[in-house]
Amino acid sequence: MTKSLGSAALLLAVLAGCGGGSDGAAQDSAPAAAVAGLEEESGGAPATAPKTTASAKPKIDPSLIPEPGAPMTRETYSYLGGSRDPFASVLDGANIGPELADLDLVAVYYQERAQSQSVAVLRDRTSGKRYTVREGERVGRARVADIGSKDVSFTIDDYGTQRRVTLAIRKREDTTP
Repeated sequence: MTKSLGSAALLLAVLAGCGGGSDGAAQDSAPAAAVAGLEEESGGAPATAPKTTASAKPKIDPSLIPEPGAPMTRETYSYLGGSRDPFASVLDGANIGPELADLDLVAVYYQERAQSQSVAVLRDRTSGKRYTVREGERVGRARVADIGSKDVSFTIDDYGTQRRVTLAIRKREDTTP
């Protein structure tokens, strides 16, 4: 739509400049501005333009037009609060923590009488970092849903869909009789 209006305004300006009118006299460039949908102020009075069906036409504010050769500035944003920057990409894996496939369940401190006080210890195979978690805490995109006596269940948020995965303690083969 904008491209066709721009080309129509250019065509009218060329025809007006070359004398392509009916009497060959130079015509005012106001129709070209009217086709583009813009009015310019000249000498304090608005330019006379033919009436169109549009009810209101935007006016150009000369203070918003940069000087030729002036550098263009862009808006910048910074975020100082919360745990995740809302302007950062969610697809960048460095900010979201370890993947559940890289975690091993090392130990579970299960309390039968107060299950909400149970603690699970996880170890990241790639970095060796240990995570101590309780129910409701997050590790990367996974939230601890339930801690059992020998396993931990996670709810993973995959950008709009949720799935449930369970990690269990693996028996060490070298100590088993």
